[in-house]
Formats: sequence, C-alpha cells, structure tokens
Amino acid sequence: MSMSWQRDKAKQVASSMEGAIWWGVASAIDQWRNNPSQDARPRNRLTDNLLVERLKSAPWTGEQTYAFAREYSVHQGAINKNVDGNRSEKLEEIALYLFKEYKSVTLDLSEDHSSELARLWVSAVAGVHGIIAKYNLGVGANLSSFCMKSLWYYQPEHATMWDSYAVMALNDVMGAKHRNGIKEEKAATAFLHDFEALHARWLPTIEANIAAQAPLLGMTYPYTRRVLDKALWLLGKRLDRKIPKGEIKASADSQPDVFMMVLADYNPKLREATEDRFDLT
Repeated sequence: MSMSWQRDKAKQVASSMEGAIWWGVASAIDQWRNNPSQDARPRNRLTDNLLVERLKSAPWTGEQTYAFAREYSVHQGAINKNVDGNRSEKLEEIALYLFKEYKSVTLDLSEDHSSELARLWVSAVAGVHGIIAKYNLGVGANLSSFCMKSLWYYQPEHATMWDSYAVMALNDVMGAKHRNGIKEEKAATAFLHDFEALHARWLPTIEANIAAQAPLLGMTYPYTRRVLDKALWLLGKRLDRKIPKGEIKASADSQPDVFMMVLADYNPKLREATEDRFDLT
C-alpha cells in the first residue's frame, strides 16, 4: 500500500460524507466490474455484475451461492457445513427458494418500497431457516444478514445492504436511534425509511461522483443506493472502537487504510483525481 498520502488527512476525508461517497463509488465499481483491465486488483471471485446478470433469468448455482456467502462473510455455521457432501444440494435449494421469493414482486422506481423490502426479507429468513432445519444442520449462521445481502442482487435499484457499521453511521448522520441487529419487519422498515430519506438528500452528490469517476474507471454505475450503503459502512468503521477478535487494529483505526487502499492503489487516474479533490498530498 502506498503511504504517500498523509494518513491524518485521509482519515479526515474518509470520515466525511463527501469523502465516503467518493470512496463508495470506487468501491462499488470495483466490486461490480468483471473486466480487470481497468485496475490492478486481481479477480479471483465472482463479481457483482455476474451475480446480478445471472438472476435475471435463473437462480444462482450452489457454487455461486457459496461464493457470494464467502464474499460477504455470511457463510458461517449451517451455510458452510458440508455434512455427507450435501452443501451444494442445500445451497441450490436455498438459491431456488430465494429466486422464487425475491423475484415475485416488481417494484416501481418512483416509490419508497421500504415496507415491501422489509417484508420480503423477513419472509425469506424464515424460509431459509426452514430449509436449513430440513437438513438437520442446526442454525448457527447469520441468516438475517445472508438474506438481506442477497436481496440486493434481486432488487439492486431499490434494496440496500446494511450491517452494524451502516446502522451506526446512519444514526450518527441523521440523529436516529436504530439498534444494531435489526431482525423484525417493523424495525427494518423504519431503518429503510430513514435510509431512503438520506439517499434522497445525497443523491445529487452520488450521481455527480459517479459521473466524475466514469472516465477514470472506464464505466458508469447505476445503483446509487449501493454507493450510499458503502459510504455508510466506511463512516461506521470510524465509530467502531471495539477490537475484533483475532485482528490487530480496531475498525476505527483501519478506516483510513481501507480508504487509501481503494482510492490510491488500484488505479493511478483515480488516485490523482482523489488527491486533487481532497488535497491529500
């Protein structure tokens, strides 16, 4: 990792909504693209592009479901178990269930669909729990997060991914009091309503940053809510003072490193534009 940027400045920019959104655009595009020629990051994973395209016509395979679960660290416990070699069969059944459940609705772009998305998510968690129980593997997995994150791939124009970082950041930015570990439909609806309000507030900035980065990264990006949830994730790391088990740094300490890794290491044009925009040298 290049360290020519002043770390304190990088931390300050990464802790602002403007800096986090700029980072969120680059991070979303990095995770989306299936053509590695535009940057230096090696591709050893299925990209968001391929996973979204697959779902337009067919459910994920068991292998794709497992790759998604590992990418977002929601593969632990029952999702990961391979008792009697049945993991692929189990994951294919889950993928088919989610395909039917999440593709069952068509959402209008002009409306707030917080209630409908919360309902779909809660229903899917119960359904996946039922499949897991059928295989007698126990629960032992964060199926709420698994189902919430997978929902975005079916409804990328409307849905969002959230975790404790995003909840902390949204609470901080909006003065809200959503609790971590959202599991109930009512609580999810309330969080998503506030997310929609924040998205409307920052949409012009998000769209302007996507337009600014398009010539640098060789593509545009259509999913503005994904950019915002990534920005909230980065802002939330600043608020997390706990040191995760097995990690050297607290999340707050690693925030500027994550910021610099995406914006300074993968693409020289993006690095230069970021330096000019935020005076980081």
